[in-house]
Parts: sequence; structure tokens; C-alpha cells
Amino acid sequence: MNQITAPTLRRLMEDDESLEEVCVSPIYEGGDPGMDYYNFRPAVADIFPRGSAGWKNAGEIIGNNSSLHKLVIGGAGDGDLLNNLKLFFNGVKRNNTIECLRFIGWEVFPFRIMVPLLQNNCNLTVLSLFECRMRKNGVRLLASALSSCTCHRLERISICNCSIEDGEPFNDLVTALNVNSAEQPCQNPTLSTLDLQGNKIGRNGCAALASLLSNPDSELKVLCLKHNNIEDIGVASLADGLAKNDKLECLDIVQGNSITNQGWAALSRILCNTTTINHTFSSNHNLQSLGRATHEGKNRVAEGS
Repeated sequence: MNQITAPTLRRLMEDDESLEEVCVSPIYEGGDPGMDYYNFRPAVADIFPRGSAGWKNAGEIIGNNSSLHKLVIGGAGDGDLLNNLKLFFNGVKRNNTIECLRFIGWEVFPFRIMVPLLQNNCNLTVLSLFECRMRKNGVRLLASALSSCTCHRLERISICNCSIEDGEPFNDLVTALNVNSAEQPCQNPTLSTLDLQGNKIGRNGCAALASLLSNPDSELKVLCLKHNNIEDIGVASLADGLAKNDKLECLDIVQGNSITNQGWAALSRILCNTTTINHTFSSNHNLQSLGRATHEGKNRVAEGS
């Protein structure tokens, strides 16, 4: 056990209430941390398990802890990572205080083995993936894991800069998030924030998300799609989904997308349809923001109307 890991494990075993956030990361065979340890410190304390026994021990200690709120799992490193993560999550699944689970820099995806934690921990409300090279296979595995989860209470899902593209796997992911209360009575439609910035979902991805936006059971309030290769056709699909949506408050779409006046006009017709009094009355009046450059988006929407 290295000098960084030992003190952190002791504090976890002692249920140190001041230790609310921990980062667990593989180490290379040479002994250095798998993450860029000196340039990226996301957590209060760090654990660098060695071998299967180290991962199993760390998981069991975290599973028995009752003070931890945020668990960050860093990627990279060598060895049988997926097997080690199975051992790790077999212990962690007993924890019921973790509120945020974050993966950073992973290229293998242990989503299936985190399902018991999602189902058993009623406090786990945030799932975050950052700079993980998911591509189609990773997206498919995440969709499968969420679909197999009989009940979770996730309020925020962030999948940022993770090489996600449009296509069937992304459609499956949206389907997994698209809860139907009549067909899935055990599922709580708790998801209020979906952050997909920095991917490449494009027009087809927008069409898939439109089905989520049009679902009356959806509780989504914030949808972040900046830097996603979205053009006018994609915006038109989103606008169709927003036609009867009365819950979304922020569509963060202005930055990093190729939207022209034609796309803003499609949004304008949803936000304020002036063709008739009835259409104006039934327009979407809940959407308050189009992202950080909201003034720019509002100007373009006004130009499109």
C-alpha cells in the first residue's frame, strides 16, 4: 500500500466526516498514478489500489463508510481493470451515502456492475462521465445498464467530451432515459438535468432527444447540447419535441453548433407562435434560456420570427 492510499483508507475506516470526496485511480505497473496526478486533483483524498486485492479492499472499506458523498473513479493504468472494478463495486454497492459517482478518462466501461449501487443507494442522484472514450460500444453498455436498472433516483446525468455520436446506441440510451410511468411503475422520472456537451450527436441525435422532450412523464428541466455538431435540421427536431413540453427551462445549444436563422426560426415558432391568438397562448412559455450566450440566441430567435 503506497503512502498516498494508506491515510485515506484509514480515514474511511474511521468514518471521518470531513472526508466527503475520494478519488480512486489505477496505477501503472511502474508505480505512478494512472491519472495525471499532479495536474488533475478532483478530490479531497486519493486511493491508488494495487492489484485485485487492493481494489477489493478499497471497495469493501468504501461500502462500509457512512460519510462519503462523492466518489471519483479515474481511468488509465494497466492490468485487468474490468475484473478489478467488479471486485471494487461488489464492495461499494453496500454504500448508501454516495450522492455523486464520476468516471474520468476511462476506456473500459463497468456500467453493468454499478447497477446494484444505483438500485440500492437512494442518495445517488448524480452520474457523471468526463473525457471517457465511449464511442458506440460504451454508449450501448451504458444504455443496457440503465435499462436493466429496476429503479434509480438519478437527477443529473453528465456525459461530456466522451466521443458520443448519433446512431442506434445513442437512440438506445435515450430510450433508457425515456421513462413511461404506465409501463415502468417502479421507475421514478427524476432526471432533471442531462448534459451531453462536447459530443457529436448531430441531427439524428436531436431527433432521438425530441422523443424525450415530448414525453409528458419527463421531468427534464435542463438539456445541455453545446458543441455537438447540431445544425438547423437538428434544431427543428428539438423544436418539434418542445411543442407540447411545459417543463424544460434551459436548452443550452448556442455555443459550438452551426445554427442559422432557419434553425432559430423553428425555435421561435415554438416559443412564440404569432399566427393566431390560440397559437400564441399555447406556445412554450417555460423555456427561459438557450445557454450562456442567451442574448445571442434570443436575438437570432427574434430575427427568425
